[in-house]
Amino acid sequence: MNQLILEAIVVGAVLALTLAAALAVFKPKTTFETLILGFVLGVVIHLGFEASGLNKHYCHAGHACR
Repeated sequence: MNQLILEAIVVGAVLALTLAAALAVFKPKTTFETLILGFVLGVVIHLGFEASGLNKHYCHAGHACR
């Protein structure tokens, strides 16, 4: 259970830091634009984890594929 919590914190931190940086650069004007930015970043981060092999590692060493 501790491993799962740690993994969730890491993913949340990566998304939060990336979103904070993107908000500083793009400065969305509406809530909808902010939601779209968050969605796009979530997709990009997921694809980045996949391309880097971290998803595969997580599947073998974490809780994703159990």
